[in-house]
Amino acid sequence: MPRKEIDELYQNNPYYIVPDGEVGQQAFAVIREAIRQEGMVAIGKVVFTSREHIIALEARGKGMMGMTLRYPYEVRKEDEYFDDIEDEKIPKDMLGLPPTSSRARRVISSQSGSKISTKTHLKNC
Repeated sequence: MPRKEIDELYQNNPYYIVPDGEVGQQAFAVIREAIRQEGMVAIGKVVFTSREHIIALEARGKGMMGMTLRYPYEVRKEDEYFDDIEDEKIPKDMLGLPPTSSRARRVISSQSGSKISTKTHLKNC
């Protein structure tokens, strides 16, 4: 599957993957290069500490990187958190400004002293 189709919310932990000795090097290289040529990631299953995980494999240099993925039930729905956020009216002079423009710097610096509400919460996805 194309890597861009994996939502970042599902990505968990990265691991470098290397062949184990000479016996598996050729098979490893064939799989790695097939993944690289197709521009895809391979999806598989792996067991760590008696728990099965989904893993996405991608070519990385002479080896591969495996990224464990969260199952859908492990990812919280964003609307549970975002639905209560009120629509904010943003002044036109704050939209569409490149951050390097002097006007944008003034807007950002005027807001830099703002305090974050005590109602702001950080939660794991």
